[in-house]
Amino acid sequence: MLFFVFCAIMIIGIVIHKVRGWEDCFGEALALIFGIVVGISLICMICDYSTKDATVAENNQRYDGITYEISSGIYTHDYNISTSNVIDEAREWNEDLAANKLMQRNLWIGIYIPNIYDEFQYIDYSSIINSK
Repeated sequence: MLFFVFCAIMIIGIVIHKVRGWEDCFGEALALIFGIVVGISLICMICDYSTKDATVAENNQRYDGITYEISSGIYTHDYNISTSNVIDEAREWNEDLAANKLMQRNLWIGIYIPNIYDEFQYIDYSSIINSK
């Protein structure tokens, strides 16, 4: 929605500039400023959408690493990994996932975030405690 608001303001600036002619700097400035904003927004979207496969792969590896630590019980042995570290990693994963799921559905900024986070699952804290 925010992107389309930027585009609408840019178009309004162009229309004001065309209607009032060269003596009006307001329409020209409006079109120029929001043209730059639309350009930056497009660059951000291109970067986010062109790297979405890499983001999915990165999140898969992160999730697999945390769940491996939980399922193997590696933190119960002498590997300098404590239960609190694993819980912190799981909490950070869940917080990041919850924020990204909400942002990709957000009315105002959702267009900037690819819809890739629905395929990921939250890590259940009880699995950390039960795997000891």
